[in-house]
Amino acid sequence: MTHRAVRLLSVALVAAACADLLGVPVSRASLIRVPDFGAMAAFADNADRLRIRVQRDSSGTFQTIKDTTVAINDSTGAAAADLTVVLFTNPQLFRVLLDAIRSSDGAVLFSGSQDIAVTSGSSGGAPPSFTIPVTYSGPTGATIEVTPSDTSVAPGVTFPLVAVVRNTSGTPVAVPVTFHPARAADSALVIVGRFTGQVTTNLGVSGEARVVARSADGLTDTALVRVGATPARVRVTPGFTGVATAGTVPLAGDVLDGGGNVLQGLVVSWVSRTPEAATVSGSGLVTGVAVGATTVVATFGTFSDSTRVVVPTTEHVLAAALADGRYFRTARVGDTVVVDLVADMQFATDELLGSYNATVLFNPAALTYVSTQAGTFGAPTVNATGAAVGEVRLGHANAAGADGLVVLARLRFVAAGAGAANLSLQFSEMSAAITFTNLIARQTVTAGIVTIVP
Repeated sequence: MTHRAVRLLSVALVAAACADLLGVPVSRASLIRVPDFGAMAAFADNADRLRIRVQRDSSGTFQTIKDTTVAINDSTGAAAADLTVVLFTNPQLFRVLLDAIRSSDGAVLFSGSQDIAVTSGSSGGAPPSFTIPVTYSGPTGATIEVTPSDTSVAPGVTFPLVAVVRNTSGTPVAVPVTFHPARAADSALVIVGRFTGQVTTNLGVSGEARVVARSADGLTDTALVRVGATPARVRVTPGFTGVATAGTVPLAGDVLDGGGNVLQGLVVSWVSRTPEAATVSGSGLVTGVAVGATTVVATFGTFSDSTRVVVPTTEHVLAAALADGRYFRTARVGDTVVVDLVADMQFATDELLGSYNATVLFNPAALTYVSTQAGTFGAPTVNATGAAVGEVRLGHANAAGADGLVVLARLRFVAAGAGAANLSLQFSEMSAAITFTNLIARQTVTAGIVTIVP
């Protein structure tokens, strides 16, 4: 059986630090522990005895001088003991070892140790003694949260629920958690792994089931599982991305129901339309092969979605016009369409974006221009006098420069009529900050495809 070491919360070496205690026959050092049960976490609340051993260092060899077992409180999961030892050297090193034991079978559910060095201020006379008050704190938490808290699932699917217990500071703590159907009727819809949180939905059923996550110290949270949802579409994220040659970028492919809820446990298949530019693995990991672009498609049954992946030339700025963050965007007449102008500087590793002047061209019969808002690069100067004929000009400068994925501006449109929007993005100027390098020759520019349907 393998056990993980404890996580020490606090050690106060009072005997070494407090001068007023050093003159009395007995000084004190305190040790407080909250254990990490590792793989035994689900059974940690079954520990009912704590074995405490104290070992004294003697020329590099630790010899046991105290060995005692105390009861662990059923309600609090805590145990404590005072162990008095004598210093034969100054300073003296002691090792405290703890084992949390389940009496029914003698299993050690937790074991760990900590060394304590104590220095005495006394000299001459009998060897000084001091007491180690050992306090063992069992699993405790302040809040528990289970995710996903509300999910839609098709019949015959398995997916995990994850519960996180946090203390009053918001830090996750290793408190054991078990999972149970909330009501007897829920067992007809789902099978729940008590210790794993794995949920399997039964075939041929539909309805809403609730699963309760309960911590060893009595905290609870409930997850709602909607069983019987049917796939309605596939969504790939991100809707546009770049990847360096020989680099990788992960894609996510979700199957959604009619309400836009992600259906857990359903796996899409992946294909790259131009694998000579970039390939995609069965898990959605894209690898750049050569300069170019590809469309990556995720499919589940009769449903599919696509994203565009560009492999830019080394040290190029990847610029794009994206409708609602996507290369492929379908909107209905009357919908609002938000077009972000972005410049990804991650590939131009030696430069910061300093300024730009750009023109966005579009089909005015399909899109009606509404307004332009500032992106992360600052508020641009906008010339929209040509908006009626499908042209908006804008530009901005930032002396400090910007790195990473920069949103140059955000343009709002209304879908006016069915057809192709024919987005196009052109730059008349783009320069780097600090070095004033002309980046026009170092651009890979693309524009998204927006289709308006009735």
